[in-house]
Amino acid sequence: MAETKGEGKTFKQIKDLPDSYLAVDGIEHGMGARIPQWLIGFLY
Repeated sequence: MAETKGEGKTFKQIKDLPDSYLAVDGIEHGMGARIPQWLIGFLY
């Protein structure tokens, strides 16, 4: 499951979902379950 939003996105909405991550816009480097949204483009 993925949740997208800006830099201030928190884990509140996905805290009860296993194997979830945040695709965050406006960050250059990811950490843990918070990854940059541009990185999703490499999956195509």
